[in-house]
Amino acid sequence: MTIRKFPLHEKALTLSKDFRRLENELIAVLQEIEAQRIFLELGFSSMFKYATEALGLSEANAYAFIAVARKAKRIPLLQKSLDEASVSVSKVKHILAVLEPENSGDWIHKAKTLSKAEIEKQVASLSPKMKKREKVQYVRETALRMHLEVNEVVYQKLKRVQEISASKNLEETLEALVDVYLKTKDPIEKAKRIQKKSAAAPGSYGPGGSDQNKGHRQPPARVLTKVQVIKLKMTLPRNKVFGRKAIPAKAKHEVFRRDGGSCQYKGPSGRICGERKLVQIHHLEPLWQGGDHAIDNLLSLCHPHHDYFHREDRKYRPSKLLST
Repeated sequence: MTIRKFPLHEKALTLSKDFRRLENELIAVLQEIEAQRIFLELGFSSMFKYATEALGLSEANAYAFIAVARKAKRIPLLQKSLDEASVSVSKVKHILAVLEPENSGDWIHKAKTLSKAEIEKQVASLSPKMKKREKVQYVRETALRMHLEVNEVVYQKLKRVQEISASKNLEETLEALVDVYLKTKDPIEKAKRIQKKSAAAPGSYGPGGSDQNKGHRQPPARVLTKVQVIKLKMTLPRNKVFGRKAIPAKAKHEVFRRDGGSCQYKGPSGRICGERKLVQIHHLEPLWQGGDHAIDNLLSLCHPHHDYFHREDRKYRPSKLLST
């Protein structure tokens, strides 16, 4: 009797094994990229942005791969299972909330043998209060649906705002809250208001101020040797200012206006980071090396890029700043 062969089935089996192997190889590469902070040098403010924008992964896959990669660094048995391609990312992502070194053997075995539904049921029984991930999706061309979980106190505050603002629904309430917050907290909006006031004030000469101040840079801070800075860092708390004045508010406003409130780090490909979250002002020439608070010595960087240059003790030299 001739045994029928199924070449397509054999090919599917081979591709399935390759998929698992490549999936776990990607985990290993992502771990190294994060450890060496390569994503920052390429102009991305986070691993998530790198995975979605540079690698083209979907948001769901990017979240899963990054979360599994980070957990595997903490749990040797998970790392070993991934290296051996004996467990899949799609299964492991469902046990991350309960996976710890001491219970890793049991949960990794479940990830290998149980269905997704069975795994989710067992995880839910141990962590019923676990918050669901926030989700935003388009439901029409100009409308989105937001899924998020808030505690009762936050909800009562939201209802109180709805009463005060006389909003018809929670969408209008949220819009009212956002408008007030941006008006009072957004540095770009603050810079616009300051610019309008300066332009309207008698004797104003625009962003540069009066003719007496125009063209004059602020005096440089006291120059310290690198050895002196290291000694000061050893005796002072992190981020302690070494006896220098803070960046003037006017300079901050001009920098935020010029940079649009976004990170201006440019990667080797020419890609500008553009992150608008936790944006800070960076001195291109450090104060301890004679730098000052002049506008052309200041640049907007997101916290990850700002922290990267300070931790690595590197200087960032952009080809040119945006015009003021």
